[in-house]
Amino acid sequence: MAIAPITLADLTEAKVEGNGAFDTLMRAMVGHLEKEFKLNRLRGADYANVYLNSLAPVLQNATLFLLQKDEAANKAALVDAQVHLIAAQIRKIDREIVSADVADDHVTAQTGMITAQTANVAKEGLILDNQLVVSAKEIEKITADISMLAKQELNVVADTANKTQQKLNLVEEAKLTTAQAAKVTADTAVSTQQKLNMAEELKAITANIAKITADTAVSTQQKLNMAEQLKQIIAETAKATQELQNLIAQECLLRAQYDLTVVNKLQATAQTSLIQQKQATERAQIVETGVDENSVIGRQKTLYKAQSDGFQRDAEQKAAKLLVDSWSVRRTTDSGTVADATNMLNDATIGRMVTKLLTGVQA
Repeated sequence: MAIAPITLADLTEAKVEGNGAFDTLMRAMVGHLEKEFKLNRLRGADYANVYLNSLAPVLQNATLFLLQKDEAANKAALVDAQVHLIAAQIRKIDREIVSADVADDHVTAQTGMITAQTANVAKEGLILDNQLVVSAKEIEKITADISMLAKQELNVVADTANKTQQKLNLVEEAKLTTAQAAKVTADTAVSTQQKLNMAEELKAITANIAKITADTAVSTQQKLNMAEQLKQIIAETAKATQELQNLIAQECLLRAQYDLTVVNKLQATAQTSLIQQKQATERAQIVETGVDENSVIGRQKTLYKAQSDGFQRDAEQKAAKLLVDSWSVRRTTDSGTVADATNMLNDATIGRMVTKLLTGVQA
């Protein structure tokens, strides 16, 4: 039966309540962390460190679980197929053994031994149902069985030679009776043919066992190849996980850099605006235009101008008072004192000063 390929949904459904392997393991991990947190065994930074350090192992173990699940199913299916193949081959060997016309007791014993060895091979095939990989010891045992069968084949050939020699001896002994000798020759020929047939059957059985051994070796190599592929997949998964973590770290770094750039930009904008304000403020110290009259500096400039005008009006008032007082004293005490354009105490000069005073106070 074909095994469904692994999908991303088997790993995670991209939500906390998902049924993916990663989602389930994460819920279990978070449950243990919450238990330790409630027992006051984890606090603050320790809780965060344990949580962050557990993400990568949980993801790796979830991926490994999915890969090993399908691998175990594939191996089990492969072993089951091998068991069925060995069982079929055993049934075929049994049929060949049953159909053979065994005439010689010694050959019958050898056939029984081969049958027992075939049963052992069947048992070994059943053992494969509980094993995922054929061990080196089992391969050596099968090789030893093949060597034993080869030795038995040699024994059969030697026994055939002995029978042939016995036939020759019987021929020598049967020289006195031609009929007996002919009968012995015929019987020996039949026995020899039967032995040759058994030898051919033994070769066929040996070939089948060799084929089973070769298939077992191929299966072992396939399992080794699958193990290597699994190792490669695990290594690639670990590499991909590390690359994903690196990309996530790079993304976090880029986001932090972007946020820092935005903050720097806002700071630069604020600083530029502040510098422009300071520039306007400094410029207002030396230039009359460019400042709102209602601003602090505008009001200060208006105040300074008013104070300057006040000083000027005060000087005008003091000068006018001085001239008026001088005119008043002269008019009341010394009418003979000259007041002309030379001493600037005449009426025309006093009149101009009074006019200037009135103009200054907007009268």
